[in-house]
Amino acid sequence: MIPAMIFLLHLEPKIAAGTSLAIMIPTVLTGVATHWHLHHVHWRTVLWIAPAAVIGTLIGSNLTEIVSGNIIRKAFAFLLIVVALRMFWGK
Repeated sequence: MIPAMIFLLHLEPKIAAGTSLAIMIPTVLTGVATHWHLHHVHWRTVLWIAPAAVIGTLIGSNLTEIVSGNIIRKAFAFLLIVVALRMFWGK
């Protein structure tokens, strides 16, 4: 969603990232509720990883005030390229 918001809606990367996260709230809540009902959630893993994810989110969100939108755009593009190459040549 973030690249589409940047290129189609002409949003700044910081705004696109925040907007994407806000859009995901209802989707995430629905998905968790459904998978919980189906017993597809490994709660020990959630309890182990969630605190680190929250800390990483706080650090990353605050870094957007320091790092320019252009650097964020380039870093995100690099990440997408790496993921695409791994998907293309990976197992």
